Amino acid sequence: LTLLALWFAWVWWRRRDRPAAPPASVVAAFRGPGWKAWAAGVAVFALVFAALFSVWFSHPGGIVDGAIDGIDYWLSQQPVNRGGMPWPFYLVLLAVLTPPLGAYIARVYEGRRIPVVSAVLGPVERVMYRSLRIDAAKQQGWKAYASAVLAFSVASFALLYAILRLQGHLPLNPSDYPGMTWFTAFNTAASFVTNTNWQFYGGESTLSYLSQMAGLAVQNFVSAAVGMAVLAAVIRGFARRGTSQLGNFWADLVRVTLYLLVPLAVVVGLFLGSQGVLQTFSD
Repeated sequence: LTLLALWFAWVWWRRRDRPAAPPASVVAAFRGPGWKAWAAGVAVFALVFAALFSVWFSHPGGIVDGAIDGIDYWLSQQPVNRGGMPWPFYLVLLAVLTPPLGAYIARVYEGRRIPVVSAVLGPVERVMYRSLRIDAAKQQGWKAYASAVLAFSVASFALLYAILRLQGHLPLNPSDYPGMTWFTAFNTAASFVTNTNWQFYGGESTLSYLSQMAGLAVQNFVSAAVGMAVLAAVIRGFARRGTSQLGNFWADLVRVTLYLLVPLAVVVGLFLGSQGVLQTFSD
């Protein structure tokens, strides 16, 4: 998905010197790149998906079988009530939440001040910019943005892989779990860095506290923030037809984490705590 998003950013960057008014509608925006660009983008996505997220090399027919089985499963789940509520309830909930939440996310992406929230988190944001030496006002083209995304993802993968492999020698491991094998650590790191979060092992009987907190939990935040940052770049690519600037990845990463994911985690964490769902250092 990241590569597909960057492909579209590149398509729009190539069109930067063509004087044109902003698209009059969403349909016009999607028609803008042309069918060749869309076909190439879909091809890139299909290749990345087949190579990294499928069993293509061991069972090529699994892509077709998996798609059919997935649709069958999705259809079979439609009559199932979620949370004991009928499905129209969630449509109403979505309709009610979309305007205020969408407006809030737009302010986060645009770097605008958010009443009350900015007063609390603004100083933290500025400290993070200074400590990480981020110039939030500096715009990036698609090459710089893509390079930042890939560099951060590679560094995240290397750190998580090291934690999983070395957990037997690291603190916060009261059960003395050994480090993961190289292929299990590789699979887990790749999964969490890409926000797939796929696991084929028992987390509580395999990973130490440190691996879960400093490894997996961190990626639950930052890998999601990377995806949302790339989404912001794609939106800007559609909207900014007269410029090659797509924003600043590092600023997007900080703001999405600080203003969206952390507050959401606090609210959900307080709710889970009130329901007795706690995670402590007790065995």
